[in-house]
Amino acid sequence: MKKKMKSSSEGFSLIELIVVLIITAILAQIGFVAFNKYLRRTRAFAAKTALLNIKKECESNSDLKSSEEFTALAPAGYSLYSGTLGDCNGNSGLILARPNNPNRLPEYSYNFAERGSIQCSRNSSDNFFKECLTLKDKLESNKFVVQDSYLERGCSAYAVVEGRTWDLAQSNAQKIGGNLVTVNNKEENNWLTSNVKWLKPPNPNFGAYGWNDGSSGYYPNGFKNDGGGKIISYWIGLKEKDEVKGLSNQYSASEEEQRKNVEWADGSPVEYMNQGRTDAGNGVNEDYFVLNNRGYFNDIEDPLNPTYSSDWQQVQYGIAEIDKCKA
Repeated sequence: MKKKMKSSSEGFSLIELIVVLIITAILAQIGFVAFNKYLRRTRAFAAKTALLNIKKECESNSDLKSSEEFTALAPAGYSLYSGTLGDCNGNSGLILARPNNPNRLPEYSYNFAERGSIQCSRNSSDNFFKECLTLKDKLESNKFVVQDSYLERGCSAYAVVEGRTWDLAQSNAQKIGGNLVTVNNKEENNWLTSNVKWLKPPNPNFGAYGWNDGSSGYYPNGFKNDGGGKIISYWIGLKEKDEVKGLSNQYSASEEEQRKNVEWADGSPVEYMNQGRTDAGNGVNEDYFVLNNRGYFNDIEDPLNPTYSSDWQQVQYGIAEIDKCKA
């Protein structure tokens, strides 16, 4: 008896067709996503290149004492803006390449008046165009940086960083390209006090100045403690110099003499100290400084010191400062 062979011409079964269609759809989707990414990258590169060419044209014409104008050719997916289109000095010298869809493409800018570099910014929340992240986004992408604590003032950017000790807070500040804040004058001191994001510590006895039992009294800086309210404090870049650490009577001197015994983390000269009180004969190991939400400096112990036992002085955060003009 002859064995009947299955003919190859019988075709695919319904299940096989469905599997083929599913695989085809998946491959098509992968290909579409890859093409979409390629298209976004290509258009963004073209926009940046267009502004680079505009930069060269404007600056060359200016150097040659020629008409300060540029050739306005907008790349695909973008529009050019400069006040009067084609005028290097229009819109105060700011020339923009704006995407038609800002949720998919970054914006590029060039300031002819400042002869600056090409800058970019983005609105999209995906991982595309990381180079266009704002400094705020870059800083707050670190887990140890407090969200929505970013501030700007002149060339300085500030953010609140975690730090159970001064050294830990300083280490976190350095990880984001800065140091614990240097307070240069009264104006900066008042501005920080008014604008910094002051966080209540998880434990109401931590990170503040007040009496341990919450009773009424006076804060070390001379403010009345109304019913056990607390003063919140953050580490700043000021600390005692190594050669004077542990001396108990150094702050009985004048403020000018006090400044000789302390230093800022970034090496800046100490020209300002808003010290709310002196520590004459009090606090032998108080070597690190904080700024509190009443605007005063105070020196406290290193929490890792074996003699440290004051729960009400435990600080949880520090203020980091970054030179955003260099960053």
